[in-house]
Amino acid sequence: MPPGLGRPVLAVPAINPVRCFALSFYGPHVSGTDLDFYERSMLAKLASHAAAMYAELESAALRGRIAELEGELKSQEASKGQVHGDLRA
Repeated sequence: MPPGLGRPVLAVPAINPVRCFALSFYGPHVSGTDLDFYERSMLAKLASHAAAMYAELESAALRGRIAELEGELKSQEASKGQVHGDLRA
């Protein structure tokens, strides 16, 4: 973490009811370190949307990996079927 005024004064978690995906760190304001109600509300909404996007990206990546593995499995099964078919002839 940076020293002095560059040091974060607030960490906002990007979470859903199941897990924490990330933390966003925020530094102090020019006129002080207090955040008003509207800023806190905005950061909470932003964190909620960020968590939803992290979950969606993770889900899309996992769906892609599953499709890739299923394709590899089908290819291996097809190769085995050809080998067994050749042995019977």
